[in-house]
Amino acid sequence: MKNEKTPLDGEEFMESVYKKELGPDFATVEGGVAIGKIDWTKDSEYIRLFGDTRPPPLPPMSPFE
Repeated sequence: MKNEKTPLDGEEFMESVYKKELGPDFATVEGGVAIGKIDWTKDSEYIRLFGDTRPPPLPPMSPFE
């Protein structure tokens, strides 16, 4: 017999995808949702929009001022 891999079920497959995509930020899968912490400031789209530094927060907007 050939050394064939057994196909993954849906949840195992998605967990392997999350591990590949999120790398060390991946923690676990709960109910089909990947749980972990991602620093979005390192994302290429974030850097394209805002540069290497985070913009300062906007002042609060209140209708009572």
